[in-house]
Amino acid sequence: PEVMNEYELGAWNPLNWQPSIALDAFNGLKHVSVPYVMKIDWSLPSDTISQNAEPLMLPIKASHIRNRLQKIELLVGKEVVGTSETDSCVFRVENIQKGVNSLFARATSTDGVIVTSDTCSFIQGPLTVVDQSVVDTKDDKLTAQHWAVNVREAGEYMLVFKYRTSEQLTPRINVNESRVTTLRFTVTEGKRHAYASKTITLDETGETLITLQQASTKLTIPEVETLMVIPLNGQSLPTVSDPTFIPSVRESSDAPAVLYDLQGRRVEESSQGIHVSKGMKVISK
Repeated sequence: PEVMNEYELGAWNPLNWQPSIALDAFNGLKHVSVPYVMKIDWSLPSDTISQNAEPLMLPIKASHIRNRLQKIELLVGKEVVGTSETDSCVFRVENIQKGVNSLFARATSTDGVIVTSDTCSFIQGPLTVVDQSVVDTKDDKLTAQHWAVNVREAGEYMLVFKYRTSEQLTPRINVNESRVTTLRFTVTEGKRHAYASKTITLDETGETLITLQQASTKLTIPEVETLMVIPLNGQSLPTVSDPTFIPSVRESSDAPAVLYDLQGRRVEESSQGIHVSKGMKVISK
């Protein structure tokens, strides 16, 4: 192997724990490729929101370089909802549960090797997207974030937070400044978002303030981009309201115009991206 650049001995296929590149023993110079490729193609983006309960029609295609494809499966969470023994098919998915669902495809070869597609976060509504919020900061740290909705009918609602965080957090969820529950947010990778959801009961109608608040003064809250509210008992969709209708939140929004990034760090000069100013998220272009 010393005659090869950087001692290249070959490549390892993590799918079947077999070499995918073999080297000719003659002088150690001749590379012989041993392809073992199986892949899945589908058109579903990584984040999909559905506002109706109509069936999802999802075309999926799988290929194997040696034509050894045995089957394609579509999974919602851990449940297989469709199977095909052809390399191209359209799956019809019905009765998807309200809230956040993980969809992915799985292809299996005749010799038992399995390949999976990227996972799609499929949020089933109908739902209200709340992207207007007020953010509280203290000592250059995000301490709370507020959203407001007008609830038309009492009942159970699912709160879905689209977020990012570099540390595991379990902030409190308050409704109209009263603690209701907590929610765990797991660490996300890089700039990728994830979803966390919680079901709560709203007994009162009208203007309602939903707050994500730090669990203690030593902790922060995750970086939440959007809140989605899903009625679970057939109620009418809530509408988006101004979160400053609560006096304490209004006072926070009247604070001096100090600029922060979404990690709660003070920014001296505005740069492109999303920042926090006067407790409100602002976009700098």
